[in-house]
Amino acid sequence: MKASNLISLSLISALILTSCGSDTQTPPDSGTDAPGTTTDETTALTDGLEGYNFDGRTFTIVYSADQLGASWPYDADEENGDVLNDSVYARNTAVEDRFNVEIEYYSTGGTNNEVPSAFLNSITAGDNAYQLAISHTFNMIPALITVGALADFNEIPNVDLDKPWWNASIRDNLEILGILPIAVSDLIYSYADVIYVNRDMLEEFKLEDTYDLVYDGKWTWTKLAEMAKAVAGDLDGDGEYKMDDRFGFTLPGETASLMSRIIQSNGMMMATVEDNGLLQLLTVTERLQNTLERYYDLIYNDNKTYFGSITDKATSVEIFSQGNVLFMHQTTLQLPTLRDVDVNFGIVPLPKYDEDQEDYMSMLSSQILLVPNTTEEELTFIGTIAEALSYESWSRVTPAVYESIFESKYLRDATSYEMYQSICDSLVCDFNWNYGAGNKLFQLPMELIKGQKSTDAASYLAQYSESIMAEYETLFDAVRDVYGVE
Repeated sequence: MKASNLISLSLISALILTSCGSDTQTPPDSGTDAPGTTTDETTALTDGLEGYNFDGRTFTIVYSADQLGASWPYDADEENGDVLNDSVYARNTAVEDRFNVEIEYYSTGGTNNEVPSAFLNSITAGDNAYQLAISHTFNMIPALITVGALADFNEIPNVDLDKPWWNASIRDNLEILGILPIAVSDLIYSYADVIYVNRDMLEEFKLEDTYDLVYDGKWTWTKLAEMAKAVAGDLDGDGEYKMDDRFGFTLPGETASLMSRIIQSNGMMMATVEDNGLLQLLTVTERLQNTLERYYDLIYNDNKTYFGSITDKATSVEIFSQGNVLFMHQTTLQLPTLRDVDVNFGIVPLPKYDEDQEDYMSMLSSQILLVPNTTEEELTFIGTIAEALSYESWSRVTPAVYESIFESKYLRDATSYEMYQSICDSLVCDFNWNYGAGNKLFQLPMELIKGQKSTDAASYLAQYSESIMAEYETLFDAVRDVYGVE
């Protein structure tokens, strides 16, 4: 196995992150089983791939080590006693030995269009340089579809999307006229948006336990704001709220895209494809307007919120780590930076719109898998190895990730692990997130609340919806033309 850029390994973010988006149930008592599986199930269920020998062919995966950071290993040159490193090494070696292939990983570096650009350049050149890409969730996806660069995962030989190592929500929500140009399996490291909770502050102010609120279905954005307001205080008495004061909530101004995820957590989607194949964009409703107004109030009124890198120079993670913030909206990618902080924190899902909302919902914003639209023979090769890598990740890497969490205690209490399971169950895909290429609909909460300090959704959507729909009509027409569907 080779890698253009070797990834330094750290168990930390391996975390719970690999298992996000898979079918999950109760966490195991020990870290021996994958989430939602038992040892017997893992042993009994196989990928069913038999009789393939690829005569030493190279299977190259293009990705960027920079996109998720050094804590997310896709390759390992050798065993070193680290449970995650060794499971990744075992996965890759098992597939290599079983199918007589050599798996290579090529890292482009970068966090933008580097991977899809390299992928497209290879396809255009016809050099078959890459059999699989692990790419950003939306960068260049419409462009790749429009030129017919992506294979339909529904038609790739030996890929069985009904197996538990493939994320079912991708197929349910992201098909375009029956075509699925992107997918996510356990080969991908997924992560989730969560609310980090300063549990010492909960106790100090004798506030309701957020775990109980979640279990009782009462964890709402209104409840979060109420609790945040209860703790906010100008500690130095200078009349200004800065990083040395106490806040009820913080979010990252430097990665404001997290603001977009309030739409999904409040039970809405930015875009959906109806049963008749027609696309429905987000429209102005009472629910949307209330969501924006509540969020605006949370951020700007009563000095409840520290807007990371905007309120003052510290980031949201830095200010939360100091112990003067009750709630932080961040992703589970931040667990590595919080491992050694003194704050006794837990995690809970993003809140609901109200108690009547049935489920807690978080955006699935992991990386995605791309396969080149090539010959049937080549797709058989790609599908076989992609399926095997996904299966081996599910049976080897995901259990190792889960084991490392328990052993290393990256979360501070057992209930946080249970919370994580419910968060994984709540992950949803949004059509506009993956196919909108960061469009104005995706930017709605950021541009209105952060950029314009406004909640006028009606004017915003009136300004941009027509052009967004026109872009999607072009995309759908391209799918009809390139993939031959009606």
